[in-house]
Parts: sequence; structure tokens; C-alpha cells
Amino acid sequence: MSFDKVGRKKLLRDRIYDMLKEALFSGQLKPGERIVETRLAEDMGISRTPIREAIRHLESEGYIESMDNGGVKVAEIKEDDIREWNEIKYVLDELAIMKAIDNIDDKLIEELKEDIKKVEEVLEKENVDDEEIIDLNTDFHEKMFKMSGNKLIHNIKENYQKYNYMMRKYLSTIEGRHERALQEHKEILQAVIEKDKEKAKKLSKYHSESSKRALLKKLDKQN
Repeated sequence: MSFDKVGRKKLLRDRIYDMLKEALFSGQLKPGERIVETRLAEDMGISRTPIREAIRHLESEGYIESMDNGGVKVAEIKEDDIREWNEIKYVLDELAIMKAIDNIDDKLIEELKEDIKKVEEVLEKENVDDEEIIDLNTDFHEKMFKMSGNKLIHNIKENYQKYNYMMRKYLSTIEGRHERALQEHKEILQAVIEKDKEKAKKLSKYHSESSKRALLKKLDKQN
């Protein structure tokens, strides 16, 4: 892969940090992929020092990890990551959905319906765009958090955004997962519209457990 040259209005290390983080979130840099400083320096037309500083920053946040040979690579998904992410996701999703039922917003409900409709349209295409579905599914959850009216929940969720994207990216490689997630989102939204908290809670738990099982099964096959 290659990167464009960077400008110099902003501190180089900060621009490089932003570029690398975007590459991680977009999937341009994949889990386990080695990051070579010299290659990045050549692509960007700069020295290795600011690149090294940006990489250290990303490593401190857990996006990048050291290799036994002294190099660095994009952090890989491990079983503990899946279980810990799922535990937090389940608690926050359930709380957001319960609060969303208390704060029903007709405009957001229509936008959530539109997100589901768009996913259906993407899945009907001959060549399914995984990135578009990931974005739409992320937007679905974002809107549910927004409807909860609890800013703190949203802020907490932002702290594990890395795991959210990595897991959704990983899930997108599992055959049939897009369709299952779509159906689960439909059922959750309907329960919210009906203001049925008990049903919504059960569906939210099932959605989280379904994701966890699929991820662990995928990881087990790879190992």
C-alpha cells in the first residue's frame, strides 16, 4: 500500500498519526500487517522521525503492536479482545436502547428505518460493498445512542471506537453476517417503536451474543 505526501501546516507527526489512524479504521491497513517506517517515509516524502513518533502514539493506544523482530504491525484481534469488547458493547447498547425508548424521537426513528432500507438495497446489489454496510450499521447504532439523550454513554462508546470498527470489519468477512445483522436491527427497532423494553433488552442481548459467537468461530477457524 502507499500514502500520499503530507503537507506541513500541521505538525507532521499529528498529520501522520491522523493518516495512519484513518488507514486503520478504513481497513487500508489490516490486522497483522507490518508497518515499515522507511516505506512510509518514502511514500510521504518526509524523514522517519515524525513517522516513528506517530507510530509510538498509535502503539500507546493499542492500535499497533511490537513484533519479536523489533518491527511493528497493526494489532490483531484476539479472543480476549472479542469477549471484552462484547461485554462493554452489550451493557452500553442495552442502556442506550432503554433510554431511547424513554426518549422516542420520530425523526430519528425515520432515519433508522432509512438506514435499514439502505442496507437492504446494498445487499441486493451484485457486488456488495462491505464498507458501505459497515458505515450504515455504525450509523444505526450512533442514532440509537443519540436518541438515548445520554451524552456520557456516547462519550464512553467513543473510547472503544477502535474495537467497534475492527470487530465490524472482521464480522463483514463472515458469510451471511450482514443479512443476520440486518434482521436483528429490524427486530430491535420494532421493539423500540413498540416501546417494549423487555423485548428490546432480549433482542439487544441476542444481537451482542450473535456477534460474539460469529467472531469467536471465525477466529477459531483461523487458528
